[in-house]
Amino acid sequence: EDMEYISSTGNDYFLGSIILKSHPTPSTGSVGDIRTVIDGQQRLTTIAIFMKVLGLKTNQLGVVNRLFTLYDGSIAMQHSQGDSDAFNKVMNLTELEDLNPNRSNILNAYCYFKERINESRLNIQKIMDKAQFVGIDLLPTEDEQQIFDTINSLGVKLTTGELLKNYFFSHETISEYNMMWKPAFELDDETREFWEQDVTAGRNKRSNIEAFLSAYLQIKVQNPVYAVRAEDKAMFRRSDGLFNNYKLFINNYVVSEGMHNDTRKHTIDEFIYDLTEYAKIYRNSFNANALLTEVGAESSLERMNIIIYGLDGTTVIPYLMFLQKNVDDDSEKKKIYEYLESYLMRRLVCKTHNNNYSDLFTENLIGNDIRTFETLKDYIEKKDPGASLAMPSNLMVRKAFHNEVMPNKRATGVLYMLESKLRDPALCSTAMLGFNSYSLEHLMPKNWRKKWGICIDPDNRDFTLLTLGNLAIITSSLNSAIRDAEWSKKIEGASSKGGLKKHAAGLVTMEAVLSSADWDEDHISERADWLADKANEIWPSYSATTDDVDDETVESTIDPTSVENIPTPQRTRNTETIDKTTFSINGSQFLKKGAFVRAFIKLYMEKHPEATYADLKRFFTDSLMDSGYKFIGLLATVEEWNRWRNENKLKRYYVSASDSIFVSADGVQFYVNTQWTLNSVKKVIELAEREGFSIESQR
Repeated sequence: EDMEYISSTGNDYFLGSIILKSHPTPSTGSVGDIRTVIDGQQRLTTIAIFMKVLGLKTNQLGVVNRLFTLYDGSIAMQHSQGDSDAFNKVMNLTELEDLNPNRSNILNAYCYFKERINESRLNIQKIMDKAQFVGIDLLPTEDEQQIFDTINSLGVKLTTGELLKNYFFSHETISEYNMMWKPAFELDDETREFWEQDVTAGRNKRSNIEAFLSAYLQIKVQNPVYAVRAEDKAMFRRSDGLFNNYKLFINNYVVSEGMHNDTRKHTIDEFIYDLTEYAKIYRNSFNANALLTEVGAESSLERMNIIIYGLDGTTVIPYLMFLQKNVDDDSEKKKIYEYLESYLMRRLVCKTHNNNYSDLFTENLIGNDIRTFETLKDYIEKKDPGASLAMPSNLMVRKAFHNEVMPNKRATGVLYMLESKLRDPALCSTAMLGFNSYSLEHLMPKNWRKKWGICIDPDNRDFTLLTLGNLAIITSSLNSAIRDAEWSKKIEGASSKGGLKKHAAGLVTMEAVLSSADWDEDHISERADWLADKANEIWPSYSATTDDVDDETVESTIDPTSVENIPTPQRTRNTETIDKTTFSINGSQFLKKGAFVRAFIKLYMEKHPEATYADLKRFFTDSLMDSGYKFIGLLATVEEWNRWRNENKLKRYYVSASDSIFVSADGVQFYVNTQWTLNSVKKVIELAEREGFSIESQR
């Protein structure tokens, strides 16, 4: 993006300083000058790879060779042994090749540029002229470590806020400073401390004033009044060089060269006034201290603060500032917060890429003046389900609870946000604490081999215990002796230290766990189902095509006394979400997905009347089902179903109709799973056709 900006604007671009140390060279050597790179190796390496790929794509290798090779054709920059082979391989290429990066960052960089460089947007000559390094040459006798430490450690950098203050105000405009800037940023110690407070944005840490000024600039550049060019918008989105971006924006778009001095001053004053008004909004709306206090269940800015500061969601700040300034109706803002929470949390659960969030929450939403719940919903929901910024479906959420492994902080955030939504304070025995008061606990420990017995599939267990169904938030970490202990001890604890019952008391997401007599992969899967159901309820997608799971279960006619206290499911499915594809087998009427599967099983059993239940399980394997929908199997015996602890079990298997019970050749009674997606039915169709059955489909 930097190089595209240079190519389109012709502006100088500073790539920082490079520290080099001279080496004495013998008069008989083939190279006249040798320097060691003290600081700048990564930048020099990256620019060399970038230029090499660009030269290959534009047939201008001669230009690249003049920069990076000596008169005898050897490569000017020599890497240490670990990287030399990879670097030399790239720099010696005469045409673009598909290279396997393996574990080499250098080859990864080559592949990255090979895939992403658009040569039509790059001018190799402008890049050579305008991309600038400052070289610092050290003599052989100088101490490079001291120089390096001095340059990188001493002195206090002026913040963007201080630079802007000096840019806007002088002795002649002290009254404007006292009227606008000082009340917003420097009124008292408390005000200054707030703006100096560091907040985390991904892997970067910056002060509140830097975060605010970055967000404010994103709002301004989307204003159609300024007609900011696309390439400048891309440049202004960068967090580095923020002060320079402000100067460029003001000089190129806010004021003009021929503007009268009085008009110029009035225009700048209006800009400063608007900036300070937004500063008040930022200070009243965003605070990392939200992680220290209880958060309520109602959709609010406080809940958004948990996402921003607890889950690295700072990219949403510009849009929330825009809404605070431009939406007066509190109920409308509440609906928007609710939708944004659903959108962000569903995507976080599904680990979707957020590379385009900065575009979404600035150019897309602010630029299109999206300021109502309906327009926001329409903008997101109209996206193709496969688009990078689409709302994840219910099926994706369900699969994620079974299959995704998250960093601890994100997993904690998902469980915390679920817990805070689910709990009714009037019915809970304990208060909800702040986000930072909870730690993450693996219910089945990673060190299960010591005290949890043998396991049929250790690799599967090692993976399953990392997923959300096995994770819990508790008020303080268990000590290692209890953490890795057998289940009964982990629940009860030892002496006064206590176990899960003490440290997870009152948590809705832990109620079933704390009453469980044991804990294994089945329990983890059941809890993942429960968590996924709750996530889809409290973070709805609103889309009419969020889930293609078929659900043909009907009102239960089972004698309730034969079922062990199973509550009737309260939630009804919106039939708009069910895929309408139907299937015919061997000329039968067209059936929905689940009915088609049952018809196939019935015909297969008629074709193979000797098939035992074990035979049927081997043929109709659980692998036909999508992850997250297997439950206790594609086929489950009536006895297994009766023992199964799941509040939605009446909806998970066909149990109520007169033909719901199948009987194998060896007399085993069993039920069939209800949860079929188009993807899983395709597997069943392939199986049926291999058996010689004729299948047709229609919508």
